[in-house]
Amino acid sequence: MRSPIAGIVSDRPLNVGEMASAGSALVSIVDISRVVARMNVPVQSAAAVRVGKAATITGAGMAVDGKVTVVSPVVDPNATTIQIWVEAANTKEILKPGITVQVSIEASDIPDATVVPAAALFNAEEGGEKVLVVGSDSLVQSRKVEVGVRTAELVQITSGVKAGEQVVTSGGLGLDDKAKVEISKPDASDKGDKADPGEKEK
Repeated sequence: MRSPIAGIVSDRPLNVGEMASAGSALVSIVDISRVVARMNVPVQSAAAVRVGKAATITGAGMAVDGKVTVVSPVVDPNATTIQIWVEAANTKEILKPGITVQVSIEASDIPDATVVPAAALFNAEEGGEKVLVVGSDSLVQSRKVEVGVRTAELVQITSGVKAGEQVVTSGGLGLDDKAKVEISKPDASDKGDKADPGEKEK
């Protein structure tokens, strides 16, 4: 028998000596030199994704570069998501079909974006979201904001905060509006990553 494609045996339903019935498969061959990751993305997040965008598939202790090949034109009415496919070369054949992976897509660049740590964002009492801004008088002001792109660590602020304003990035939980604060600086002995200055109430 000769397979029409190069690959590896993924299934062999019959053993030596067994009789194959008409139309039944003897072996299943799969080509995993290239893999496709399929994911369901919220409509808002998928709006900036286009076919051909660069992407990275991470799984099984490795990361491979790929690109978006499919952006579904149809929204799943049950989950209100859009299915996106990312294809990548799997030359070492470490990524196996069926495993769970993480996909990062370079959707677009936002020049001169105002960005704050995700920890600086709080739910506003009247709805929406807010940050705590420290004025030149060291008083805290609660400021309602509109947000754009989010990641696990950073959030884009589209309105409500101007570039150069100081935002409380730690110790803000329970901090009252118009409270006087003192900006604490990172410990010089800290050999880890440099943290954003936090604020503490006097």
